[in-house]
Amino acid sequence: PGVDWIAVYDHATEALAKKTGRPVKVIGNPVNFDQFYNSVKTRSFKDKSIKLLSVGALTHQRRFEDTVTAVSILRREGYDAKATIFCQDYWASKKYREEFKSHIKNSGVSNYLDIRFSGASDRELLAAYQANDIFIFPTNVKIWGVAAFEAMASGLPTVVSRATDVAPVLQDGENTLLVDPCSPEQIVWAVTRLIQDPGLYK
Repeated sequence: PGVDWIAVYDHATEALAKKTGRPVKVIGNPVNFDQFYNSVKTRSFKDKSIKLLSVGALTHQRRFEDTVTAVSILRREGYDAKATIFCQDYWASKKYREEFKSHIKNSGVSNYLDIRFSGASDRELLAAYQANDIFIFPTNVKIWGVAAFEAMASGLPTVVSRATDVAPVLQDGENTLLVDPCSPEQIVWAVTRLIQDPGLYK
């Protein structure tokens, strides 16, 4: 009775929301392009260094452990891979936070990870988009991630999980590389493609 209308991000959810009998509005989740814009880097990766970035709230659905595992695999394959992960612990899930910290410890690459459970200020986030090379969005549930589009506006190539609501509005091989969810090996495959093909990266 207290709901005037329902806001949704996509038409699939709109159809579900209409079943409530309430008015529904589809509202885009825009990116402040002027704030985030940066030209695409020209990278040769001859030194085999690569910096990955993932951003989002700390939940098991975000699959940040796949980014960590990808760094581990890349390093075993001879790449100087590192990752920054902004994973603010909004939900204060002590159990999952400890599981994730254990995964980091057991990964063998904790010295090459910058994990920030407190998230990031707008200035830190903008600096991270500009300082890193590839944005990884490994989430394994249907969720919209504005950070993926902020990264694109900042000139970063993206690797996006097919499970997300981000995937249907992007074209694989054209403006992102799509990978299956829960598959760090596919993330490594996509990152390696970008490293080995400067044209694709750009």
